[in-house]
Formats: sequence, C-alpha cells, structure tokens
Amino acid sequence: MFHERDIQLYFQSLPKDLVIKINDSSYSVNKNLLSFFSPKIAELLTSDINELSLPFNDDHCVFPIILSYIHNNKIDINEKNDVYLMKLSNELGIASLSQLAEESTQKEITVMNVIIRLMQNVGNESEKMISILHNNIEVLIQTEEVFSLGLAMLSKVFHSKEALFSTIENRQIFGFKCARLFPESFNQFFNEEELKSVSPDVYKEIFSSNMYNNICSKIPSLLICKILHETIDELNQRESFLNDEINHFNEEINSISNKEQSKSKQVDELTMNLNAMHEMETKLQNSLNFLGERIMNQAVNIQQLSVTQDVITDISRRIRELSVKSKEMEQLSEKIQHIVLFYPESRQKVRSISNDWVQKMSKLEALLACIYPNDAEISKLSSELSSISKALMQTAQEVLSSK
Repeated sequence: MFHERDIQLYFQSLPKDLVIKINDSSYSVNKNLLSFFSPKIAELLTSDINELSLPFNDDHCVFPIILSYIHNNKIDINEKNDVYLMKLSNELGIASLSQLAEESTQKEITVMNVIIRLMQNVGNESEKMISILHNNIEVLIQTEEVFSLGLAMLSKVFHSKEALFSTIENRQIFGFKCARLFPESFNQFFNEEELKSVSPDVYKEIFSSNMYNNICSKIPSLLICKILHETIDELNQRESFLNDEINHFNEEINSISNKEQSKSKQVDELTMNLNAMHEMETKLQNSLNFLGERIMNQAVNIQQLSVTQDVITDISRRIRELSVKSKEMEQLSEKIQHIVLFYPESRQKVRSISNDWVQKMSKLEALLACIYPNDAEISKLSSELSSISKALMQTAQEVLSSK
C-alpha cells in the first residue's frame, strides 16, 4: 500500500519533459502527469511537443498551486486565491480542484473578507456583501482596506444612505479621502452644492493636511474665503471671551491690591497705638484692658489678609494659559498674513487684534510680578499683636498693683 509521502516522491521523480508557459512565466512539468489531471492540456499536446503556451490568463499566479495539487502536495485554498483558482481549474478541466476552490468561495462572508470578495466580484456584488460593507464602513476605513475598492464602488458607498457613518463629518472626510485617490473624478464625490454643505471643521482638517493637496484646487475660491471669514468671526468671539477673562483677572488683582493697601494702613494704625500705649503706662487699668482686647481682636482679623503662595501660583497658572492662547493668536496672525484673502482688510484686523492682545498680556504679567506671598508675615504680625495684648493686660495688672 502506498503512503502519501511515497506518492509525492514518485511524482517528483518523474522526468520534466514539458515546459508550460502561461503569461510571462515558465514551468517544467511531466507531460503524462499533467495530461492525466488536465483534459484540456491533453487535447493540446501531441507526442512531439516539449513546450506549450497556455491560452489562459494567470494574473494572480495560481498555476503553481495547481502544480502542487497534481503532485499530491498540500495546498492552501483561501479567500485570496479561491476565485482565481476555481476559474483556472475550470479552464484546465481539473474538476476536483475546481470543486475544492468553489467550496471555499461558499464560506460565510464577514467583515474580515468582505473587501476581497467585493474586489473579486466587481459588477456581481451580492446584497450581503453590500450590507456588510455598509454596516461596518467605519471599521473598514480604519484598516484602509476599503480604499482598495474601485472608483464606482467608493462613490456608491459615499452617497449611500445605507452606509452607517456615525456623523456627517465622518462621511464627508471619507468622501475627501476617496476623492484624493481619484482627483480627476472629484465630481463623482462632491458637486458645488455638496461642497457648500461641508462642515467647517472638515475643511480645517483638509487644508491642514498635505495628503489632500491634489484636490484642494477643486474647492472654489469663494467658498475658501467664506471659511476664512467664519474662522475670523470665531476668533473674534474667542477674543471677546478672553477680554472678559482679562477683565475678571484685573478685578481680582485690583481687589488684592486694595487689600494690601488696607493691610498697610492697619499696620500703621497699630504702630501708632503701640507708641501711645507706651506713653500711657500710667493710665487706669480699664483703659489698658480695653486697648488689649482691641488689639487681640485685630490679631485674629488680620489673618484674613493673608496671601499664600498657592493663591499666587493659581493666578500665575491662569496667566500662563492666557499666554499660550496669546502665542496661538500670534501664530495664526502670522499665517493669515501670508494667505491670499478675499477681504485684505481682514489681515489688518487680525494683526491689530494680535498686537493689542500681546500688550495686554505684558501688562498682566507685569502686575503679577508685583504680587508676593505674605502669609508668613501676617502670621508673625498676628503673633506679635497677641503678645502685645497680653503685655498690656499685664501692665494693667502692674498699674493696679502700683496704686
């Protein structure tokens, strides 16, 4: 009884007395073995032929798989080769291999193989193939495989209401990605009316990426100007918001400054009171107790004027955030200076806004430099006031004792 390996060795030992040519490739085979498996080749052969050109196409190079099959070797039939293998096997009359390939083509169509099945069945796509494509379009976009489909199929998917894009912006971006692959057929994805409905955010992505350079010229200049004006309006709104924030911070800084002035006045008053108390050592106990109690209350209240490092750090952080926005505005201003605008006065307006913003930021940073933490000084001052209060009360006792 022959084993599989014995059969393989036997077939390999047969003389290679025939050269098969298909497309631009040549294969050395045994004439009798190939004739046994392929009735079509048997019809074309005569006893004196040692070279045969097959009138078939093998654009996907599946003929070597057929040779492995007839030599009893294991072959891998999968969704990438089964359609082409079935077709060439039918042309060669190898029914058993054609049946194996056909069984592979009948396997379930999934997200993993739908693209290659669509490419194999251009013009004969099944409803199931189209349904899987539509229902999983965004997953397939992530793998980039969907862009292997032809112009006609990509255009149908883009315009199909059945294609499940999560947002209209995602559909529009998909359309531009397809259009850049077929720039001469741009109108199959977008006409003039459709371009007007494209989201400004989508246009920002298109104009900011070099991958779309070959289709940017397809977008009308007037539409580009409209997008620029909308962008400028948005910047104006942001400027208004930032101005409100600046005013808010200015108010906070003024409040802190007023508190600092109030603290200075209170310290001056306390100093005068202390001098007066030294001159009034001979006054009655009631007056000393009254002054002592008043100073003790001031020692507690002055803690409210404490400005810690955390407060200053928070103000500094906010100013840094504004500084970042300022630099972004400067960069945008510089970019706009080099863009051909429909309304040139817009460039001057953007430059003026940017310069005004820079000046305000400089003043704000200068004000910040004048603020310093005083919590340690306030704490020390409060402690000193408490000590003075106790000393006054002790003096009151001494005055009472000296009477």
